[in-house]
Amino acid sequence: MSIGTNAKRAVCFLIALAVLCLLPTGVRAQNFTTFTEWRVPTAATQPLYIAVSGNNGAYFAEQFGGKIGFLDIRQNVITEWTLPAGSQPTRAVPQGQKVALVEENGHVGVFDPNGSTVTEWTVPLIESFSLPLGVASQGKLMFFTDFFQGVVGMVDTSTDEVTLWRMPGGFRLPNQMVLSGPSSNLQVWVADSVGIISMLNPDTDTFTEWSVPLRPFRPVLQNLAIAPDGSVLFQDFVNDFVGTLNPTANLIREWLVPTPNSQPVNVAVLSPDIAAFVEESGNRIGTLDLTTTPNFVNAVTPTVTTVTPITFVVTPQITALPKTITLVTPIVTPASRLVTDGFIEYPVPTAGSGPVGLSLNSNRAIIFTESSAAGNSIGLLR
Repeated sequence: MSIGTNAKRAVCFLIALAVLCLLPTGVRAQNFTTFTEWRVPTAATQPLYIAVSGNNGAYFAEQFGGKIGFLDIRQNVITEWTLPAGSQPTRAVPQGQKVALVEENGHVGVFDPNGSTVTEWTVPLIESFSLPLGVASQGKLMFFTDFFQGVVGMVDTSTDEVTLWRMPGGFRLPNQMVLSGPSSNLQVWVADSVGIISMLNPDTDTFTEWSVPLRPFRPVLQNLAIAPDGSVLFQDFVNDFVGTLNPTANLIREWLVPTPNSQPVNVAVLSPDIAAFVEESGNRIGTLDLTTTPNFVNAVTPTVTTVTPITFVVTPQITALPKTITLVTPIVTPASRLVTDGFIEYPVPTAGSGPVGLSLNSNRAIIFTESSAAGNSIGLLR
């Protein structure tokens, strides 16, 4: 290759780079073009939260159907395992080769897809009712939230010990959760539906908490995600905001979603400066460029509270699960884009699909659930 050719290639590269840098980050960050939807075989099963497993699969919870499902994207196959009666699972997340899950009938469990069994622990009652909603795992430890009891819990699956930390400040409604950091410095982050971002240090039994400002109503937080720089992404279901908390600077930034009454219900980190989210009522998958100017910026002062945990030993129950395997023909639809400032919104092809669950595979494609009876599907945006 001649020197002149190399020079031309270098000039072309520099021109392309300059043009790229002129584009808004949100526009250049992704270019999703296609929706693929797989109908869940069980009718009106309300698939809720979903978590990827490998590059071509995802586990999801079927709340009304009382099942755990697995979608094999490459083979177009959905496998469903039927849980014990009345379980109503809300979330399932990988735990090594197994799957951690929570059930609204007061249980947390570990599902073994290879042996088709589930091991369940009953959540001890320190209040009148139990409603486990969120779950996250690290090694042998399985953390969960209990919406009605206002606690963060932990199951040590090797000892059957269940530890409960009562959240401070009275009335609490902890929803979904995410873990951050190594086991030696673990942080348990919780989205509280009373408008609080909470972080539990299980080693010191200490909660650090930030209250999200009213906009104008009390924020309803349901999901969080942790960015590479340690900031916390959140959504406000009632006021239609996507926001970030910098827990070091104690700074909250919020962006108003362009679609009115969209009810953003879930968030994820698409790339260091790009958030992905789903709009349950807006029926859209969205992305947000976090380098654009937010609608609000607020300094917040966290509260720090140390609590006394309560520990129980709970004998688990192991149950064999029946399963069905169904070949599903996917529906493929070109994706349209709506660009508003730093937002890009992609309307889901199925009307009124009610997207709720959100996860990303290694290729940064967006996998989501369609929770309504009209949707009742697993979707992929890539």
